Amino acid sequence: MRWFTLLFAVLYCLSPTYGQPGFNRKYDLGESITGFFQCAYVGGDTIAAFGLAYSDSIFLNKQGLVFAQFDTNGNPINHRVYFDSTGYEYTISLPGGFLKLQDGSGFVLLAQILNNENGVLLKVDNDGNMISKYEFKDAIALSKHYEVIAESNKYFYIFGSRQNQSYNSDIFILCTDKKGEKVWENIYGINNRSTYLSSFKQLGENELVVGGVTINPQGTPDSKINFTTKIIGVDSLGDIKYQWESPPTLDEGGANGLYKSDDGLWCYTSGRGIYDGSDWFYQPEFIKRDSNFNLVFKKRVDKPRKFINGFLSSFQTEDKGWFGVGQSATFEEYGAITGMTYRLDANGDVLWNRFDTAQMSIFGLGNYNNLYSAAELPGGSIIACGYSERYDTKLWGWLLKIDRNGCVDTLNCMPVSAVQQPGFGNPIHVYPNPVSDLIRISGADTAFERYEIVSMAGRVLDRGALAPQGIRVEGLPPGAYILRLYRGKEMLCRKIIKL
Repeated sequence: MRWFTLLFAVLYCLSPTYGQPGFNRKYDLGESITGFFQCAYVGGDTIAAFGLAYSDSIFLNKQGLVFAQFDTNGNPINHRVYFDSTGYEYTISLPGGFLKLQDGSGFVLLAQILNNENGVLLKVDNDGNMISKYEFKDAIALSKHYEVIAESNKYFYIFGSRQNQSYNSDIFILCTDKKGEKVWENIYGINNRSTYLSSFKQLGENELVVGGVTINPQGTPDSKINFTTKIIGVDSLGDIKYQWESPPTLDEGGANGLYKSDDGLWCYTSGRGIYDGSDWFYQPEFIKRDSNFNLVFKKRVDKPRKFINGFLSSFQTEDKGWFGVGQSATFEEYGAITGMTYRLDANGDVLWNRFDTAQMSIFGLGNYNNLYSAAELPGGSIIACGYSERYDTKLWGWLLKIDRNGCVDTLNCMPVSAVQQPGFGNPIHVYPNPVSDLIRISGADTAFERYEIVSMAGRVLDRGALAPQGIRVEGLPPGAYILRLYRGKEMLCRKIIKL
C-alpha cells in the first residue's frame, strides 16, 4: 500500500441549528487509495473534487489523478482516474491546481510527474473525459512544484515553488497560452532565505497577487529560525507592481487564502510558531491589513499544538464573513489529527468552529483526517474536502458538508458561538473552560432551565435542573464533553474540557 506524505491539519461540538442538512462521507471510488485536495461548486446541484488515486492492480500498480463529481448531498455522479501512459506516476503539489474553464467547456487539472517532477496540465470536458495533455520541463531548477492555476481571457497562470542552485526555494509564475505553450516565466525570491507559495489571488486581467512564506536557509538551528509573510503583486507580464514583507519573527508566517475585501483590506490566514527548546508548536490566526499592509486585525484561534495546527485555505463568504479550513493535531482530545473549520462574521468574531473525523479510531490506533480545501454553496452551506487514513486500513477521499450555522446533523442543532446568537439576546459565557469543579453561566437575558452533559460518543452522563450557582462537574473524569443548555424548546451547545 502507498502512503501519501502530506503537510498540515472533528468533532468540536455536537453542534448547534436549523438549516439544510449536511453530511460526512468517505469514498474510495473503487481504488485502493483515494484523496481529495481541491473541491469547488460548479453550478446547479454539482460539486467537483480533484485529487490522487492509487491502484494496486497487477495491471497498473501505480498512482494517478482522480476527478470526481457529486451532487450536493454527497452522492457520486461520475469520476475519472488518469494514469500516465508511459509508465510514470502522477502526484499533486499542495494545494493542488484545479479550475473550471471560463468558457464552460470543462476543467483543467494541474499535477506533475512523480518520477521527473515535470509539470502536467490536463484539460478535460465536463464529464471528465480527457481532451488534451501538456507537459512542462525545467532543466535549471533542482526541483519544482506546480501548485495552483488561474485563468485570464487569453492565458493560464501557473504558480508554484522551485529549488534553485543554492538549494533555497523561490516562487515562480509560469504564463502559458490556452494550449499550455509557455509565454513567460518569472522567479520571485529572496537571497539567503527560502520562499514558498502560500496562495494567490487574481484581481482582474492585469493584477496577480501572490502570498508566500519565507524561512531561513537549510541548516539553520531551530533556535535561530524565523518566518516572514511575503505578498507580491505583479501585472499580466509578471513585472512587480508592489511587494511587502513582514518582519522576521515567529508571530506569523505565510498568507493562505489571500483575498482583498470589499473595503480594500488584505485578508489571509497564517500561523505563529513557538519553539520551546526541543519541540515546535503552531497556532492558526486570521489577519487583516490595510492597503499599505498595516495591521488592522489579528485573531488567533484554537491553542498552540505540537506537530500540526493550521489553515490551508480560507475565503470570504457571501455574507462578507470569513471561512478557514485546515488540520489540527487534536490527539489530546480526540486521539487523532482532525479536520479543522472556523467561520467568522464580518466583524471577525468566531461564529462557530469544528474538529471533524471521517471515521472513528479503533483499537486505540487513531487516524489522520485532513481537510485541504472548501467552497461555499448557495444558501451558505460549506463543502470541505480532504482525505482520511486510519492506521489499520486504507486511505479514503473525504467530503464534509456543514450548514451555515456549523451543523452536519441539523436535528435540534443551534450555533456554537462566542458572539450574540439569535434567540438568546446578550452573548452567553460558559466559564471557566477548562474547568475542574464548577461551571458558571452568564450573559443570557433569560435563565436556562436545565442541562445535559454528553460524552463525545453521544451518551448522556449527567442531567438536571440548572441551579443559580452553576453546574458541578468534579465527578467527571478528565476529558472533553458537550454541555447542552435548554430553555423551552431552544438548546445551546458548548464544548467543555474537564481537568
